[in-house]
Amino acid sequence: MEELSQYLKILYNRFDNPPRDAPQILMRDLRRYDYELIFEYEDGEVVAGLTLLLFGPIHLIHFMASIESGKGYGTRLLKKVFCKHRGVFIAKTHTASEFYLKKGFKRMGERYFYFNGRFK
Repeated sequence: MEELSQYLKILYNRFDNPPRDAPQILMRDLRRYDYELIFEYEDGEVVAGLTLLLFGPIHLIHFMASIESGKGYGTRLLKKVFCKHRGVFIAKTHTASEFYLKKGFKRMGERYFYFNGRFK
């Protein structure tokens, strides 16, 4: 799947901080859990992606990465997710705390945020 390999390349290139092994973690978890991959495209190329692990009414935003920050890719990915899925959303992040807080998520620990309301 070409989209997945483009997304893995983005993940690998975007993580300067732990987890540098994000692509390996992602592939392991895609074998273990029900999931959905959501992509954002420009000129036919994947420019951003989001991995959503599905646990009934609880959804884990496991990874989200884009080729460049500040272009609205993350916001568009979240809108796609919230249009399709209902329930409680949990996001795990190493670097995007402020992004999730601005979108209406609430802090639930050092790296975890939850959302069960109206998207901003």
